[in-house]
Amino acid sequence: MGTNSNTINHLFSIEDKVALVTGGTSGIGFMVAKAFVENGAKVYTTARTVKDCKSLSALGRCIGIPCDISTETGRETLVNGIQENEQSLDILVHNAGIAMGGSWVIPLKNSLLKPGIKP
Repeated sequence: MGTNSNTINHLFSIEDKVALVTGGTSGIGFMVAKAFVENGAKVYTTARTVKDCKSLSALGRCIGIPCDISTETGRETLVNGIQENEQSLDILVHNAGIAMGGSWVIPLKNSLLKPGIKP
């Protein structure tokens, strides 16, 4: 019969894929990064501290890059850290975020919203 390449495991496998999960050291980001590592992906995560970045590396191929991606310097650190070892990313989960009180609504410059519609 041969090998069936239409199996769910083959079609949706992330084995040997390269993933970046920002904010991957806590909450939902941690759960996503952990699932990727456990299913054979090579995962890069970001966090603001080295300690936070080490939490997933014990589970498998997970490289933590300590940086604050809310700053240009932090984003450059992240890009440089990945480019040192990878040609490309297969998966991006942009999960980083922080709420410091106030509104979740961010005013849009040159809003795409129709006049009179409020976010």
